[in-house]
Amino acid sequence: MLTHANGDAAIDQYIRCIRPAIQKYGNNDRRNVLIHGQFIRKDQLDSLKEMKVIPSLFPMATFAGRLV
Repeated sequence: MLTHANGDAAIDQYIRCIRPAIQKYGNNDRRNVLIHGQFIRKDQLDSLKEMKVIPSLFPMATFAGRLV
């Protein structure tokens, strides 16, 4: 599952939603990815690691509008 969540509140919500699904269905045959988590906190990274969620971060998206 590829999920866009940008901002720590959105990432908190993502963690709250995906944790019970992983506990119920497992995570052995999935590669869940969090996309665009520029404003992720360290504790959220720890949670993603625990759940084997791959963070795909794009910090330059914050500045991309200014580069055009």
